[in-house]
Amino acid sequence: MLGDTNKMTAESGNTPQKLTQSLEDYLEAIYMIQQENSVARVKDIASKMDVSPPSVTGAIKSLKTMGLVKHSHYGYVELSPKGIRTASEIFKIHETLTDFLHKVLGISPDAAESDACKIEHVLEPETVKRITEFLEFSLTPQNECGGCATRFKEWLRKKGN
Repeated sequence: MLGDTNKMTAESGNTPQKLTQSLEDYLEAIYMIQQENSVARVKDIASKMDVSPPSVTGAIKSLKTMGLVKHSHYGYVELSPKGIRTASEIFKIHETLTDFLHKVLGISPDAAESDACKIEHVLEPETVKRITEFLEFSLTPQNECGGCATRFKEWLRKKGN
């Protein structure tokens, strides 16, 4: 279910591991790199996330333990089928929030991207679903609000915002 990634856990020995916000960010970065280049390397992930390679290696170990990635020493990092599903859901949430903030509320693309990154981890699935529905509703001119996202941005412009 969209937005349900924050409840994922995996067994590592006797200790369950939770998919943290940081690990979600790593999964999303790997997913995005694989979409662009079809393969991800530790240095690519480090560069995209602006972290050190040892930080990436630590995260990869955790993700590998959870069955979300495959990684051979000094090799490529590859999402497992479970990792692809999880990363895809995280990415969809991120895109939805970015679109909502930018297209509906009129936030600048850079600020919308940054804010989406911060809030994507803490929303309940019900909230993400409702934002997705409102986004679709507000951008569709033939709905009852007649494309209210566009009308809202025009209203803001007239107000001087």
